[in-house]
Amino acid sequence: MTRDEARHLAGRVFAARFPRSWDQIDLERFPVTNYIVFRDALGPSLEASRKRFAEARTVLADHHILHPIFMMDEEGGRVTQTSEFFQSAPSPRAVAKFLTPEEAGTLYFHLGAYLADLGISANLAPCTDVNTEALNPIIGTRAFGTDPELVSVFAGETIAAMQRQVGCVAKHFPGHGMTRLDSHLALPVVEESRERLEDIHMAPFKAAIRARVGGIMVSHCLYPSLQTDGLPASLSRAVVTGCLRADLGFSGAVLTDSLDMRAVTETVHPEQAARLAIEAGCDLLLYTEISERFMAAFETVVEMAVAGLAGEHQMREAAARIAGALDAPKADTDEFKPRVYLDLLYRARAGAIRVTRGQAKLPMALADAAIVSTSPAAAEKLRPRIVGLAEIAAGADPAGKPVILWLAEPLFLTQSLDDLRRLAARAPVSILVTTYQQLADEMQEVDVVVVSDDTSPYAEDSIIGLLFGSEPAGR
Repeated sequence: MTRDEARHLAGRVFAARFPRSWDQIDLERFPVTNYIVFRDALGPSLEASRKRFAEARTVLADHHILHPIFMMDEEGGRVTQTSEFFQSAPSPRAVAKFLTPEEAGTLYFHLGAYLADLGISANLAPCTDVNTEALNPIIGTRAFGTDPELVSVFAGETIAAMQRQVGCVAKHFPGHGMTRLDSHLALPVVEESRERLEDIHMAPFKAAIRARVGGIMVSHCLYPSLQTDGLPASLSRAVVTGCLRADLGFSGAVLTDSLDMRAVTETVHPEQAARLAIEAGCDLLLYTEISERFMAAFETVVEMAVAGLAGEHQMREAAARIAGALDAPKADTDEFKPRVYLDLLYRARAGAIRVTRGQAKLPMALADAAIVSTSPAAAEKLRPRIVGLAEIAAGADPAGKPVILWLAEPLFLTQSLDDLRRLAARAPVSILVTTYQQLADEMQEVDVVVVSDDTSPYAEDSIIGLLFGSEPAGR
């Protein structure tokens, strides 16, 4: 195999971030076929974004890159790239609480139609984790729920419906819902028995396979009951080839989670990560940044192909599975009814936000309040509402000011929960906004508690409207 042939073959088993400008990637050296689209790469309007994808296809074709696949993380809730263009779906938890499985299928069928119309080939969704850890910092409302049977039913319905429009990827095999660590930041070690993993956490993936899901994304967690290699699951042959392929019989495309995440980067070198992922049996290696790490990994796979260490037949089979699983089918428009989508969306949102304590104290006119927020977007939206807003850095004391604790996922705290409880107890008025029912139950020092099953931008607007008396987002 020539080096040029090896580069083009490697390009078919890598996915890179869709660039804001094609000057950001050297397509001669890195002829990547697959791209992950984030909000920053879209245009200022729906039409401008469609134009960007059309131009991208032309640029790629000029470099002999045909049939590119444009993927997007559009789970609903806070994991959305498209909320400025159309009303994106609520968090999966809210969908499963307030819609039937069949209605959820209809909702995601229409979401898929919007993505296909935009120019997206595949959606890196749904999240089929079973969220058994009440304080999971990264899954939470992204999961349909805590019961494996419920998650399995909703996963099967949404995949079958959405794949009539775009390719789908179930994630994060064999489960990320039981962790108290976020694999973006560290390597979670899952001390669950093999039996429990199979009966609870793998159950929705079995349902996804029965629904003929095109792709499955493997997590960056370590599962000692499934593997003895000490590696993130995405790099483990025992998990990918042994468990997913052999035991569950999955024949579609296997994707890594982003190989930029610290669970991988702090465990193995970039070159080693790429080699291990391919040897494990993964088809598509994801990178969310066009970085030195990505370039080093790409060059490693090229060298492996040239030297015959990564079998040409294996890589061609992987590329074929990726194209077959994730390249968009012909859009099914016969049942596309925007009004139906909006009605389902509003119903799922309607019950997602509830005041569980202190309803009589709302709305409030807060001045010179202090805020602790795990959501930068929510903090930005709060600023215009509060005169003299003082955000609390780690260890700072608000000195008797009202306090708003906006503790929603992802739950990255610079202060301990005990410190925050003491902060709330000292404040003249304290408000807790959270997606974690356990925090709502435990933080008895707080005057007002708002619990939300939805983390979408619309939910944030609605909560702020509830707190301060303005019209909530929605219809």
